[in-house]
Amino acid sequence: MHSLEKPTHCGHKVNVDGGATGASGFMTGDGVFRDSFGVFHGCFTIALGRGFAIGAELSTTLLVICDTHGQGWMNSWMECE
Repeated sequence: MHSLEKPTHCGHKVNVDGGATGASGFMTGDGVFRDSFGVFHGCFTIALGRGFAIGAELSTTLLVICDTHGQGWMNSWMECE
């Protein structure tokens, strides 16, 4: 379960989670973006193909890092489940 508390510092908080159905099953990732005022900035769910849960977690984390950098959010806090 995601902790949906707002960040306590300036910047953005991203809650991310990834998972797979069984050994080498279908992987998915999801996340929620909020700022330090608790304002919702978006969410996502993505299908990542087949693999293991650790692959889903790492892929989702890397996608979020690339996206937040591309948005110019240089001060982000990420929480992974």
